Amino acid sequence: MKLGFSFKLLAACMVALLSLFGVSNSAVAALAAPAVYSPDVLAVDTTEAQFSVVANAQGLSPNLSIQLATDYSFSTLAVNQLVAWGQTLDDQDHEFTLTIGNLNQDTLYFVRAKLATTLGTSYSDMAAFRTLPPVGLVINEGETHTNSTSVTLAANAPVGATAVELSNSATFLQVVQADLGDPIDWTLTASASGQAATVYARYILANQTKSAVFTDEIIFDNVAPTLSGLLTERIGSVLIANQIGADADSGVVRLEYGYAGKTVSRPYSEALEFSLTLLPEFNASAASAKISVRAVDRAGNSSAWYLASVRAYPVPTVEPASFASKRHGVVLGDWGAGANFEYQWMRNGKPIAAATAATYNHVDADLGTKLSVLVTVIKRGVEIKAVATAAITVVQLPSITKGATVSGKAKVGQTLTIAKPTAVGFPVPKVSYRWLRCTKASPKAAVLNLASYGCKVISGATKSTYKLTSADASKYVVGNTVATGTASFVTRVYAKSTAKVVR
Repeated sequence: MKLGFSFKLLAACMVALLSLFGVSNSAVAALAAPAVYSPDVLAVDTTEAQFSVVANAQGLSPNLSIQLATDYSFSTLAVNQLVAWGQTLDDQDHEFTLTIGNLNQDTLYFVRAKLATTLGTSYSDMAAFRTLPPVGLVINEGETHTNSTSVTLAANAPVGATAVELSNSATFLQVVQADLGDPIDWTLTASASGQAATVYARYILANQTKSAVFTDEIIFDNVAPTLSGLLTERIGSVLIANQIGADADSGVVRLEYGYAGKTVSRPYSEALEFSLTLLPEFNASAASAKISVRAVDRAGNSSAWYLASVRAYPVPTVEPASFASKRHGVVLGDWGAGANFEYQWMRNGKPIAAATAATYNHVDADLGTKLSVLVTVIKRGVEIKAVATAAITVVQLPSITKGATVSGKAKVGQTLTIAKPTAVGFPVPKVSYRWLRCTKASPKAAVLNLASYGCKVISGATKSTYKLTSADASKYVVGNTVATGTASFVTRVYAKSTAKVVR
């Protein structure tokens, strides 16, 4: 209303000033723009409100409306109600009164007036109001849990009530009468954590009768929560934290992270992340720095501060090729969820062209060289680690490709000979021999169950030739060729046994 008065005073001054220069009143009126002023909130109930608004259409055809929104930007309108003009179309201020219903209870609304004419659209200044809460009783502003028996009550009285009677008992054996208006201090009856406490209220009405009974309850919880499994990991400027909070009576609702006297609070989840820019001192600290964490439950109880561990990244290792292949792999270790890996295999510390897969098959050029791999670990598009494995020397495990067969007559006094074998590998394997005396004939094999064939090693028989003796009579003799490589890797070939030795 003050804005409307100011505008009229300003317009009157303009008329007086322009008339001194011979400008007519009709010409002055043509220069004035339509105006609408901030609505006055006349009355508010639980679901409706009454408004007064002043507008001046300057004789133009108007379209006047009242707009309500729950955010001050008015990006989404809760109400857009037209106001019937029903007044003379002139250059005078006109006041309109209207009531808007179907509003939400206990809700903050922003209100403005909108006036549209052929000259354009203008908006009033904004006003605000809150609808009344429903009749009843509210403990601690609607909280569900408390860690103290001392609480505050909001007595939302019906129209015409003069006072409220309060009790911790449904029978109102012990009653406290309180005035309406300000929050009321109250002490709950709760003897154990996890117990629900109820407060009862009835209102004294204008005719001295009493209203129906209204209640509200809240759970008493004075036991602090706990935390376990604390582990943090930095990914760029984001901290990923994993922890398990426990609270029997009200549940963990948020976690507080502290470093260098500063605290960041976040809603609870077992896997939580937040920007380290919120804790700049921790963000600038060494990667091994630890952060303090505590849990807060719904009742407001806090756990002790715990010092969270920092995820320790493993050091990958090269997996040597198996006995039967030339393929090398990488043992990565545990990098946590969401890790991606890039590889660059290295020969004597230099990149091997096109060797960027998770496995690598060595070639002849690698034999005897130092093989390693540079592993780059990426999480969420951020490189968190690039680490080179320890190098291993590339070896070719020994194998016998041909030879190792036995010739000669199976007769006492005759000499048996093992054909010279071809043994391959890197380093070049060492070839050795041994002879066995068996009770059963055996086939050529790389592995032979000696006990099954009754075989025993002949002492001192370690050359590629062996002269049969009387001890061999009625037995079967087997020539065994052995190729021994690096790190005692061994390949054996058992030749097919001779026929039964005769005298």
